[in-house]
Amino acid sequence: MFKQCGRRIYRLSAVLGFSWLAAGLVHHVGAAVPTGTAAVGVRSYAAVHRQVRDSVVEIRALAVKTIVKKITTRTSMHLLGHKKPVWHQVSKTITTKVTTNSVGSGVILSASGYIVTNAHVVYDAKSVQVILADRRQCAATIVGTDPVADLAVLKIVAPALKPARLGRSGQLQVGQRVVDFGSPYRLMQSMTHGIISALHRRNDRVTSSDDPEVKLISHEDFIQTDAPTDPGSSGGALVDMDGRVIGINESIDSNGGGGFSGVGFVIPSDEVQSVMTQIIAHHYVRHGHLGIRMNETTVNSPAGGHKLITGLRVVQTLKTGAAWKAGLRNGDIILSLDGREIHRVAQLRNYAEFQPPGTHMALDVLRGKAVKKFEVITGGR
Repeated sequence: MFKQCGRRIYRLSAVLGFSWLAAGLVHHVGAAVPTGTAAVGVRSYAAVHRQVRDSVVEIRALAVKTIVKKITTRTSMHLLGHKKPVWHQVSKTITTKVTTNSVGSGVILSASGYIVTNAHVVYDAKSVQVILADRRQCAATIVGTDPVADLAVLKIVAPALKPARLGRSGQLQVGQRVVDFGSPYRLMQSMTHGIISALHRRNDRVTSSDDPEVKLISHEDFIQTDAPTDPGSSGGALVDMDGRVIGINESIDSNGGGGFSGVGFVIPSDEVQSVMTQIIAHHYVRHGHLGIRMNETTVNSPAGGHKLITGLRVVQTLKTGAAWKAGLRNGDIILSLDGREIHRVAQLRNYAEFQPPGTHMALDVLRGKAVKKFEVITGGR
């Protein structure tokens, strides 16, 4: 649980006996299905349930945390010839091990046994067990983690797995109906429904990383939904009405209480796809980096008239960064990315962050009164 700016952000894993901050893992599968393509005929909630239920699992992680506590005691004695007592201080260190059981959810995204969940569900886990929809229990190995994305990839070996299809979150619309699957309070195969309340939501959160640069993450690309989610739903699936996974549950805003208040944050499936692809291939994630700071701005259109256009004004460039090497300079205004208009800093930053280093990006940039094209090759960090 994280208290921020007068509200409380709760991670959705249920920790039995002890809770602590979790680390990040990640995962990949086959090609995503375009969310905006022709429907596959699934429209009722019952039909969505039949399509997705066998792909959602419960995850139980056993971890052992070592707690070191220093205890200092003071004793006194009266010596002959001394009016005041003489104090003697003794310090000793006590080491204890605390066993914790964390319960969350996960989604099978590959027939070969790859499962995606949140990193904080399996943080510091010594053993991980996956409970399938048919109640089979499988030992899982952790393939890799990413504290920035709060995603983890697990691997199990089991026959007849039924993977879910991954949709494309970039084509989602506010108001679109969605269904959420998970294991809240260890109630497997629970399903709720709602709508997409907002896109590109910001959620400041603390990660478990030892790297100070990613200790506090200000992330601005969450899907916000009012589909009810509760502890134990971390790593569960947010699904569209065609049965495609469009996001992975991450946290809820409890508005100062301990329960759901209608605000859930979900990691978009496009980010899940990118992160897990790297994890499957390399067991770790390198995030793309542009090396610029930007502000959102509105300027007159270079075409003339009274038309206004929005873009991102470059206010600082790192001279060793990818943007500088591509030719961008302070004062340039970025109008589009790969042919798509850009209106928010989060759009460009998050896209670059969740692409592997070396990704080519085509930018349309307003410099003075002329629009120029630049190709940026993302750096890494």
